Amino acid sequence: MFQYLTQLQGEARHLREGLKVSNDRLESMKQKMMRKRRENSYSDGRQYYKSPLPLFADKAEGKRFEREQMDMLVRCEWATRFGPEEKKSHALPRT
Repeated sequence: MFQYLTQLQGEARHLREGLKVSNDRLESMKQKMMRKRRENSYSDGRQYYKSPLPLFADKAEGKRFEREQMDMLVRCEWATRFGPEEKKSHALPRT
């Protein structure tokens, strides 16, 4: 009986260790996923936005492009979220 109990305790310890490894892997995958979400500073499930500034030698031009791009993203969301009548009461500014 003692030998059987010792064997069961060993198996239980092995299972706990396996569970810990699985939980560690799961946590690691969650952290990687969060890092990826942070890398994409804007994510709404349909579009991913990353700053285009590194693509421009002139920082001012990059900022202007970024501002125009963000303006278009906001306008697209507005266009899809509001119906024709709601657009009248929730009008967007020109810029």
